[in-house]
Amino acid sequence: MDEVHHLKDPKRAVTIASKSLKVKCRIGLTGTPLQNRLLDFWSVLDWANPGCLGDKEDFTYDFGRPIMQGQRFDGTKRELATGRKKTQEFQSMIDDWCLRRTKALIADQLPQKDQKVVFCPLSKVQEDIYKTLLQTNDVQLVLKQGEPCDCRSELTRGKCCYAVNEEGSNMKKLLLQCLRLFLKISNHAALVLPHVKQTDDQRKRAKVICEKVFAVHPEFEAASKSPSFELFSDSNFCGKMKVLDKLLKLFQQEKDKVLLFSYSTQLLDMLEAYAISCGMVYRRLDGKTRGERRLDVVRDFNTNPSIFLFLVSTKAGGVGLNLTSANIVIVFDPSWNPSDDLQAEDRAYRIGQRRDVKVFRLISAGTVEENMYLRQIYKQQLANVAVEGNNERRYFTAVDGEKDKKGELFGIENLFALRNDGCSVSTDIFKRSDKIERGFRMTKYELQPKENAGQTLIAEYSASPSVQCLETQEEQNSYNLDEITSQYIEDETTNIDCLHNKSPEKQNRVEVSHNTEDNCTDDGKQKTNFTKILDISHEIEKLDKSFAPSHDNDKQKRQKNKQGASISKRRPISKDSQVNQILEECGVQHTHSNKMIIGTSEAENEMTSRAMKEVFDLGQYSQQPANCFAAADQIICRKIDYNNNKNNLKTR
Repeated sequence: MDEVHHLKDPKRAVTIASKSLKVKCRIGLTGTPLQNRLLDFWSVLDWANPGCLGDKEDFTYDFGRPIMQGQRFDGTKRELATGRKKTQEFQSMIDDWCLRRTKALIADQLPQKDQKVVFCPLSKVQEDIYKTLLQTNDVQLVLKQGEPCDCRSELTRGKCCYAVNEEGSNMKKLLLQCLRLFLKISNHAALVLPHVKQTDDQRKRAKVICEKVFAVHPEFEAASKSPSFELFSDSNFCGKMKVLDKLLKLFQQEKDKVLLFSYSTQLLDMLEAYAISCGMVYRRLDGKTRGERRLDVVRDFNTNPSIFLFLVSTKAGGVGLNLTSANIVIVFDPSWNPSDDLQAEDRAYRIGQRRDVKVFRLISAGTVEENMYLRQIYKQQLANVAVEGNNERRYFTAVDGEKDKKGELFGIENLFALRNDGCSVSTDIFKRSDKIERGFRMTKYELQPKENAGQTLIAEYSASPSVQCLETQEEQNSYNLDEITSQYIEDETTNIDCLHNKSPEKQNRVEVSHNTEDNCTDDGKQKTNFTKILDISHEIEKLDKSFAPSHDNDKQKRQKNKQGASISKRRPISKDSQVNQILEECGVQHTHSNKMIIGTSEAENEMTSRAMKEVFDLGQYSQQPANCFAAADQIICRKIDYNNNKNNLKTR
């Protein structure tokens, strides 16, 4: 069975029908066996080998919960060690059932792929609409559903007096409606305007929101009455469109070919109107494109160099297409499932691609989209731990499925929160983890003084006739000053040798002064030493004059510098520099590469091995925080305040 990951839900009809087939052997093919939860992987393996991992309750108790607990940022050493041990046991079991092959095997046959996640700021109109929606009765009803009810019935509001809204919609329906509105606002302010395809309730709700926004932004009301392509192409109503507009113009000048993915067909309509208004030659493929037409559109885009842009639905065109003629991939809006976005990227980055591929994933900073992206990272890390057996970095304090450990990811409060003024929860989370990484790296440079260093120094001082150098070369190298200072000095041309060697002038003067000091009782020798100092000073002056350039040489140098400056001005700016300049002009404050976030690290491997050794071999420190690492004979660890104990863990 191809694309066997479709059997991830054991309650779906296709899964039940597939398990009912009586065959001697079952073989499934998939590139993403785990997409959202560990139970997805269990369902696929249970189809291939029925009962191999027990029922889902046993699997969750034996493997699922320990592995997820071990991925917590604030977990203890016992939780980390237990989670890693369960991962190893799980890997030893699935080795008999799974054969895994990745692109790493053919990495030498593929060009480079550079991925950049761009956190785009909201426009002022978008931000005001977002705040207006947060104050509506329906959103407040959803946000407060977990609070105690006013009637003192010991039930929550969502299960008592506030179970439905004024129109009779229950909490689940309200949650989905509000979520759709927040996603629309995050992508473009015009998407919240009422239109004919909406139901009466949707149009009524949209009118209420728009009336409040029109009172603050009359220009938005005037623009809403203009033709759709003018409204959609106006970057004042969408932070992403401002970034997209400048990027596409740059890529068009560079003769690149671009794939533009969107999960929403309504958003795809907006992007198509924008492409028409800019006069771009484009093609479009979505769920309405028939099978025969799909092949024609793909062939036309790959063979016709005049076609610049390909608008593709993430769901309909994310699999089964070969679009290697494109070298730029832009994912306009994220999906809840990380494999959808990764599959979209691979439409261009595959065998047959001859150019380097650049991927841009646009995220509206501080909105529900940023929460979606963080959940993507959580799911990708979970897949790498369970399927690949990696020691993934631990970013989050949340655990999926546990109500008391929602952390930064789960819960309605995190989902609907708005963080403006350049705030980015993603950046804060990654910086928190980077502190652990930097702390681990700095332990390598911690200076360990030798025993009886003071006595040795005094002995060397008293035994030596001169005090030209108090440290031997061996002692200087033991501290490795070159490596330490390189952490703080960015200039590659800095000469670190100046920390060890003095200039010739200073060395000569020091030696002479020592000679005069040794013979201070002899007047004749003092005179000769004084004349030596004068002779040396005269020699230094001669050397300075001999090496001093003439006035003509100064002119020649200045002319050469001017020529070099003019050549550097004419030198073309790289595409990466132009992209970074565009992002800065658009107000983008945070970007990063996804491949630098996903994966393991040296610090994580060290903390894992230490936790497993101390918990299972030594039987100690099991309740210490897992974010600890060794520095010589010391253990540096983060302090934790216990609820019933005022004593903190200190450096041992």
